[in-house]
Amino acid sequence: MLAQLTISNFAIVRELEIDFQSGMTAITGETGAGKSIAIDALGLCLGSRSEAAMVRSGATRADICARFSLKDTPVARQWLEENQLDDQQECLLRRVISSDGRSRGFINGTAVPVSQLRELGAAVNSNTRPTCTSAVTQAGTPKTPARCLCPSDRIIV
Repeated sequence: MLAQLTISNFAIVRELEIDFQSGMTAITGETGAGKSIAIDALGLCLGSRSEAAMVRSGATRADICARFSLKDTPVARQWLEENQLDDQQECLLRRVISSDGRSRGFINGTAVPVSQLRELGAAVNSNTRPTCTSAVTQAGTPKTPARCLCPSDRIIV
């Protein structure tokens, strides 16, 4: 489960920290309020493609961190153990994008290729709908945060 999302110098956002509680969290707001920015930032932590234009104007880099509770995701815990990136019941995914377009990924403080962020992102989402990781990480895909961030049997439409 996503526990916290921290965004720094991404798109139009200077600083943003969202703490998620257990249960469902709804991200709402007026058009242009930044709802999609938060979802796009999460997608970067899960391995989506980055661009220099994503860095906020005037900043040298964007920094996005997503902290996940892995209590109910044994697939993710196993993946971390197999890749020697274990950190017990939590996992911190971080993505740093430089204004020159270079990008670096981190899992629990260890530098990793973006492909490993993608693999772990799929493992973190293993107890949600199968299309969730691709919906958040693929450009041009309609965002469905409610369906992607909570188990499908808990969604009420």
